[in-house]
Amino acid sequence: MKPSLKPMTTPGGDEDTLRLISTKTVLNIGTLNTRTLAKPGKMDLLLRELNRYKWDLYLSGLSETHLPRTGEETISGTSLLLSGCTDGTYRHKALISFTPVSERIATIRLKGSVSNLTIIQVYAPDSARSDEECEQFYFQHQSVTDQTPKKDMLIIMGDFNAITGNDQIDRRDVMGPHGHSRLNGRGERLISFCRENDLYITNTAVRSP
Repeated sequence: MKPSLKPMTTPGGDEDTLRLISTKTVLNIGTLNTRTLAKPGKMDLLLRELNRYKWDLYLSGLSETHLPRTGEETISGTSLLLSGCTDGTYRHKALISFTPVSERIATIRLKGSVSNLTIIQVYAPDSARSDEECEQFYFQHQSVTDQTPKKDMLIIMGDFNAITGNDQIDRRDVMGPHGHSRLNGRGERLISFCRENDLYITNTAVRSP
């Protein structure tokens, strides 16, 4: 797992006046399941793809990188913050903190002019993993969510390995009409988590192209 960051500066400003969030800022955020970056050439391919998506690339959350290390690397001008299996924090430019919680969860906290932004990047156990491992993930995820400062804007993104379906009956409080396939057990767990934390599954609110 690896959130990557390219800080944004205010027009005409410098790093001392850097702001990522304001009432006049549009922040484009994306997340990808990379399916491994450990093979030769995969990192170069990823950077080309990120540039092609035109997300502004101020922030991109990456899951399933298969890179077992923690820290910071800079590749072709892109700062990569790695979350392996060890704990630690990191500060860099717009970041208030970076915390690699585990190989499945990492958080970053960013400066804002109105409120700060906390982003939790996750990679949930897939269907091949046991229900017990899934519950352990959500237990840890809930603990990290509970530690988020109450005044922060919170975004949780990544790969939940869950299918939420497209039936909104009794679920309009947490999702839109554009899910896919049929709801599965991991989807039910995700919906329960969102309901308990007053969260909304935003990619169900718009139809995929």
